[in-house]
Amino acid sequence: MRASSQQPSSRKSRPSIAMILRTDSWLQNSRAFNQRTLVATAVVSAFIVLSLIIRLDRMPTSISVIWPAYSPATSKEQDRELKALCDKTDWTPGLWIHCHSGAGPNGTAMNGGLNNARNRLQTCLRLAIDTGAGLIIGTTMTRDPKNLVNTSDLEVCPDTFFNVANMEIQLQRNCPSLKLRHCSDLSGITTVLKPPHKPWQAPSFSIGQFKDWLQQYLDTATYRIDTSAISPSSPLAVDFADSYKGWNYRKSNELSTIRKSLFRTLEYNPKLLAIGEELQKSPQLKYGYIGIHLRGEADWPAAFGGLQVQLQLYTTELIRIAAQNTQNPNFHKTVFVSCGSEEVIQVFRGKIEPFGFEVHSKISLLRALNPDKATAVEALNFDSRAIVEYAVLVKADYFLGLIMSTFSSVIAFARTLSMEEDFFEDYVFPGSVRQPNSIQRHYTVSEMKGDNKTMLLVVNGDDVMDSFP
Repeated sequence: MRASSQQPSSRKSRPSIAMILRTDSWLQNSRAFNQRTLVATAVVSAFIVLSLIIRLDRMPTSISVIWPAYSPATSKEQDRELKALCDKTDWTPGLWIHCHSGAGPNGTAMNGGLNNARNRLQTCLRLAIDTGAGLIIGTTMTRDPKNLVNTSDLEVCPDTFFNVANMEIQLQRNCPSLKLRHCSDLSGITTVLKPPHKPWQAPSFSIGQFKDWLQQYLDTATYRIDTSAISPSSPLAVDFADSYKGWNYRKSNELSTIRKSLFRTLEYNPKLLAIGEELQKSPQLKYGYIGIHLRGEADWPAAFGGLQVQLQLYTTELIRIAAQNTQNPNFHKTVFVSCGSEEVIQVFRGKIEPFGFEVHSKISLLRALNPDKATAVEALNFDSRAIVEYAVLVKADYFLGLIMSTFSSVIAFARTLSMEEDFFEDYVFPGSVRQPNSIQRHYTVSEMKGDNKTMLLVVNGDDVMDSFP
């Protein structure tokens, strides 16, 4: 097992940690700085345009914009579990986990898209707590705008997509021993170990397993690492890359406790959420609406629920919802649709408008509210635009999405966060079969499943909810 290093001294005395395996931290951080400077120039341009139109330092006015199912009592209990977990953790000051997906030009970034990166970040928090280490959060890859299934070479710091400042505040209250560094910041750490990447097929970790894995690695490294010698003045970082499914909340019995507390810790960029909040209050949506996540872009596999299947099942569900509300004077046949393709939105509009529904998208609403702002939002990258739509979809009276979409799954999870039961276990999975020793789940038929207010189109495929979101 290899680390980025210079050769250690050949003296017979046991080498210090700083001598064991060295990284040229100045060069590394210099390269990272230059790279981040280029990234900032490319990514922030759209935000500069937006800042001329609206105040981007404005926070959402209500916590319900972020967590519509927010319950103070339930949240307090979930946070109590997280605090108890952190209090009993055996922390090693000076030990850091540099956690990412092994992506990007330097192999130290989290993979996109948006909610794959979100899952990686939440998983990294849980792994760091398990082993009692500080967390160095990697950069995040952005998508190739010409081919969304691929990532570009553009890396951004996590605060492009996530509310890092609030995460720090939440963790300081519930897990104060967990120290954070951001954007692959290795400054002052000259010893970086690089174990092999954890492959996709490898089992996910549960309580105590990541700590044991790390200790075993340190015991069998080229030079056995004496963890008692690690300290803030003699720090050690372990470069850990894991593609997905890194932590098993089910096996750890944390589905309704730690998983939900960490989920609330990690919010999206508040500047982008504020734009979505503005759309919620638009004349077209303020009296109520149905939110739909539609996938018809070129990167969406037909096996995940192709466009024609979505059009058929979504239309049937919309007609059912309308029939259910014929005597409801507060119901409006207004639909907000999220999709990365305006052409597909037009196809959807043509399908359901004959049934009396009025269809809006973020761009159509923004063009009516402020054409300049619409242009600025269109200039944002794909995942930043998705955060704007998240704020609208998560507050819809009804939501229709897809089980195979991480975006839809995160929205469904957020909408049902205060449930004592698990939304997926009680409303989506019944009637399906999960293959033994596998994440493959099979349904009798593709259909819409959920609790009436939040519905997901189900198809056969991987079930990652043990480790998601």
